[in-house]
Amino acid sequence: MKFKLIKLLMALLLIISHINLSQVLECEATERSFDFRKTRWGMTVAEVEASERPAHKVGADKTRIYYDTEILGKSLRLSYHFKRNKLVRAEYRTLLRDFRKKEYVTDTYHVFKEALTKKYGNSVAVASDEEQWKTDKTTIRCLFGSSKSNYSSKSNYLFLLRYFQKEYFYKYLLEESQKQTERILEKKKEQEEQKRKYQKDIKDNL
Repeated sequence: MKFKLIKLLMALLLIISHINLSQVLECEATERSFDFRKTRWGMTVAEVEASERPAHKVGADKTRIYYDTEILGKSLRLSYHFKRNKLVRAEYRTLLRDFRKKEYVTDTYHVFKEALTKKYGNSVAVASDEEQWKTDKTTIRCLFGSSKSNYSSKSNYLFLLRYFQKEYFYKYLLEESQKQTERILEKKKEQEEQKRKYQKDIKDNL
């Protein structure tokens, strides 16, 4: 009787260990299948919202959802971007309150660059202070930038970490190039209008 009980306990232990191992492997497989945080490219707005904590949500519109989050000891704005209700891009960026903190933003860039390199390997420099990594489904770009404020002589500093669905990435670059061309043409148009107004003022009033 005692021997049968021992065999039964051993069988139960084997079953339990097999179940636990299956659960661990299933969990690891699920985590590997995520493309960004707990999401996959192509998820709907509702599916992405279900993956995040509602209390951290700070805003949304038709194509974006915003959250406040903290990663690697840095407070950041997290945003998800959608095309036709499908997730195609996600970003971490500096909070508005930190735009003037050069040392903090610079440190954030280097902390994340080091962490990304440990996870994905060496990056490819695509511009000054901008690095790129690639996976099978995702293109990742990490950027540190600065610009002059329109309202003061002080500079603003930005850390921006962007994750793109691989198929969408080149469409995004094309869209940004088109927008840049439109901005240049619009600025040129404004300059020409100012020049015409200046010449008219001289002709009519001097």
